[in-house]
Amino acid sequence: MAASIYSPAHDAISAEFGVSATVALLPLSFYNLGMAFGPVVSSPLSESFGRKVVYLLTIPTFALFTLGSGLSQSLAALTICRFFAGMFASPGVSLASATISDMAAPVDRGVPLAVYYTIPFAGSLLGFVVLPEVCVSHAKHT
Repeated sequence: MAASIYSPAHDAISAEFGVSATVALLPLSFYNLGMAFGPVVSSPLSESFGRKVVYLLTIPTFALFTLGSGLSQSLAALTICRFFAGMFASPGVSLASATISDMAAPVDRGVPLAVYYTIPFAGSLLGFVVLPEVCVSHAKHT
């Protein structure tokens, strides 16, 4: 959700900072770039220091960079904050299967892992069904 939440604001960011639509996509691209680089650091750290330590350090840091994104006064600051938000959000995605494997015996891992891997696809599938109703409901109240 944190990756795609930027998309609806794309045009507003372009207007706010006076940049082209292409340049306004940089924070979205840099978030995804951060998501790509984060596991390179967090995965070895989780093996050395434990997953709990990595989660406890990265989740609050992700929240701070997300707050920084919201308070950014320039496109450069927004892009940098989005990159680091993606980098510190990535352990939640990349270490989840390892965390499930740590908690479940090998014979019991199938269902939890199937649910974990199915949820992102189900969310994308159901978003188109649920979102129009939310938008219509919101429009009636305003």
